Amino acid sequence: MKKASLLLLIFISLTAFTCENEALDFEAEEAVNSNTNTNPALIVGTWQAVSLEATAESTITIAGVSTQSLSTIQGSNMDYRVILEENGMFTSEGSYDLITTVTADGVPPQTYTYPIESVEGSGTYQITGNMISFSNSFYDLQVGGTGTTTGQDSTPTQSEYSISADGQTLTIIQNDTQTQSEQGIEITANISGVSVFTRL
Repeated sequence: MKKASLLLLIFISLTAFTCENEALDFEAEEAVNSNTNTNPALIVGTWQAVSLEATAESTITIAGVSTQSLSTIQGSNMDYRVILEENGMFTSEGSYDLITTVTADGVPPQTYTYPIESVEGSGTYQITGNMISFSNSFYDLQVGGTGTTTGQDSTPTQSEYSISADGQTLTIIQNDTQTQSEQGIEITANISGVSVFTRL
C-alpha cells in the first residue's frame, strides 16, 4: 500500500509534465454537432469558457515496475476568456478552478481542487480545415503544484474545432499521447478532453 501511495504521489507531482499548459486534446466526437461551421473568419472574437473536461490514462514505470492511473479534470468557477484576433494572435485572461480526481492501482480515488487565478496568456493560432493549432496553450492544467511551459520549444498543439451554426458556440476537441521521462521515471499518458466556449 505504501508503494502504491508513493507512486500516486509521484504521478500527481509529475502530471504537470503530461498535461499542464497543454491545449487540451478532446475525444468526445459526439460533442461536435453535425450542423457546425469551420469558417476561419467565424472564430475571431472574444470567447467565454463554459466548460472544460479532460481525462488522462497514464502508465507510470519506475525501475521496470509499472502502475496504471486515471485522472479526470473538470473546470469549475469558469471566469475565463480567450480573445482570438483576425491577425492570428490570441490572448487569454481570467481565472478558473480545476477539480482533479486521480485513481491509481490499489489506491482509493483522491480528489483535489486547484484554483488557477489571474491568468494572462498569449500566443498565435493557425487554422487548417477543421483543425486549429496553438503556439502556446491558453489553459494551465497545473496539477501537484509544479509546472512547465510549452509553446516556445515545442510543436504547436493541434485540435479539432467547430463553431455552432449560429456562430455562438466554439467547441475544441483534442486527443494526445505523451511520454515523459524524469530521473528514471517514465510516464506515458493518453489525454483527451472537450472545451466549450460561448461568444461574448
